[in-house]
Amino acid sequence: MNWITQWKNWKGRHLNMEAKASIKAKLNSYSAPQDMGMPSMRPEQSERFEAVQKIRARRTKPKGFALPGISKSRDKITSFLQGNGIDAGIIEHIADSHYIFEAEDGTCVFVGYDGDTAKYAIVCETGEDDKAPVFVELPGSHKFVAWPCPANGESELLQVFEHPIGALQKMSEEKKAGIAWDHKHHLAVGGFRIEPIYYFTKNHPEIKTIAFCFGDDVAGRSIAEKYADEFRKRGMTCYIETKKKG
Repeated sequence: MNWITQWKNWKGRHLNMEAKASIKAKLNSYSAPQDMGMPSMRPEQSERFEAVQKIRARRTKPKGFALPGISKSRDKITSFLQGNGIDAGIIEHIADSHYIFEAEDGTCVFVGYDGDTAKYAIVCETGEDDKAPVFVELPGSHKFVAWPCPANGESELLQVFEHPIGALQKMSEEKKAGIAWDHKHHLAVGGFRIEPIYYFTKNHPEIKTIAFCFGDDVAGRSIAEKYADEFRKRGMTCYIETKKKG
């Protein structure tokens, strides 16, 4: 290797070292801000950002379940339930069994249990006699628990309803007809949830037959047929009962 080639190699290495040193010096000269903060936003953007953050905080916050305070009276819920065609004796029985109670604000609270622990509740206003009952599920309610009225003893039959009022009306009709209304299980699933039916039948293995007593409308019949097919696959006898609204 001649001296010209050696000189070129040395110059190349020297230039590379200088380039690296220069780049390093530039990087070191950059001072990162102590607080980057949020990028500047218009007022409406800032408000939306804060709203979204609050929603995210609520969603990530653990959900607690707590029943409302219990009133010393049952007058409002008794009047409300009787106004919806429910037998006074059945109301007393269900209330004494702690499946319903009157809250301090006068609402009717239907309670569902997992064993002896309350894990579900659905609330209904009692003051609007001229309107159809509106049900609101209590926050933190367990998705596998619903409002039950178990049979007095073991029973192979489970009747499933959308809401508690329908179940109580069915019990009252059977009592009036001389049928033993308390010799079968009742379950109101708070709409059309299927999870509580799985859970209830698992905890009551004696159940062999399920009657789906949803509304006589397109949605009610369609879902009842779907659920009936699902539980037939599990070896159960299923049928659909309908009750025309009004």
